[in-house]
Amino acid sequence: KMENLVGAVMQQVAAACEARGAALLTAEEESGDLVLYLYDASEPDPLRRLGVKAGEGFLGVSMLTNQLIRTSEVDTDPRFSRRLEGSFPFPVTSVLAMPLLADETPAGALGLFSKLEADGFSDEDVALMRLVGANATTALRLFNASAARERTERLGAIGRLLSQVIHDFKTPMTVISGYVQLMQDAEDVATRAEYAEEILQQFDLLTEMQREVLEFSRGERTVFIRRVYLKKFFADLIRQLGRELDGRAIELELDVDTKLVARFDEGRIARAIHNLVRNAIEAMAERGGRLTISAELEDSDIVLRVSDTGPGIPKEIEGRIFQSFVTAGKEGGTGLGLAIVKKIVEEHSGSVNVHSSTDGTTFELRLPQAPKEVKASTEPPKSGPSKESTGTSGKSAE
Repeated sequence: KMENLVGAVMQQVAAACEARGAALLTAEEESGDLVLYLYDASEPDPLRRLGVKAGEGFLGVSMLTNQLIRTSEVDTDPRFSRRLEGSFPFPVTSVLAMPLLADETPAGALGLFSKLEADGFSDEDVALMRLVGANATTALRLFNASAARERTERLGAIGRLLSQVIHDFKTPMTVISGYVQLMQDAEDVATRAEYAEEILQQFDLLTEMQREVLEFSRGERTVFIRRVYLKKFFADLIRQLGRELDGRAIELELDVDTKLVARFDEGRIARAIHNLVRNAIEAMAERGGRLTISAELEDSDIVLRVSDTGPGIPKEIEGRIFQSFVTAGKEGGTGLGLAIVKKIVEEHSGSVNVHSSTDGTTFELRLPQAPKEVKASTEPPKSGPSKESTGTSGKSAE
């Protein structure tokens, strides 16, 4: 913190020059407002912070005029401020103030007040103040640079987060819009109820995304691992993808062992596959092709693959496709889709690989599973919530 740095500087210079108090004037990095830190060695909480105007008090004048001030006639000095220097609990009998220079430009000021057992501050005190002032200027510059870098990184993280949210919201909002249009023309009550149910599912998905954003902002990472019946999982997934495939010359092929039961975060893996499918559709948009989604058990891993017959990944980005903001220049692309896929898979302690050529691209998601947790089953999925649908942070739901 700035207070820790300022307090350490003033404590050392006050002790070295035998002063009862010290002060440092600087401008806040973000707002540019002038702030005066007052230090009183006799107080249990020696540091106070006051907002000041340009040219106010001894330090304000020193900074404004870029001049050293040394005086023992404080009572009659017009530069004395009762609000600032007058707030010390001891009488101010002498003052030594000097500007802090950054590239020959005043960036603040440093001051000492009431020399102990002397009428005023000596030339030796001035020399020591110059040395401390030079070091203090360097320390403040480094501190502000570090704070600015952290602020930039924080704003960048917020920007990436907002881009991710906007990116992820596109699909459910498109689905909601489509079903609303269908409901306008549907007269059958049962059909309208079916469309309404689909819309509610999309709102549930949006709520889940909102929860993830809040967890991200709090630094939390919660993965809800639960038992997933692949037959139902892919049936729901294909139904949601249908809207994006409508009217396109793209053939969808599903190659899934629907008897498998796996364990993963259903919502996040669905989002990962959505992102891969969206990329595949965009890759084949002009000439059409075949989109293949497959799932199988290999050893103790569930392996999910999304393949297309598009032109392949451009060579210039092939080695960077999982980095944030890397895109092939497609209109409206954020370059976050594959970065999100990688993050989701890594949260499951899995891996993602890609194989691409001019004949198409295949993304492979490998999710580790304990042998006893993945098995072939003919048991149909249970409807409604169960104990298996609850989870805790970073743990499997049992």
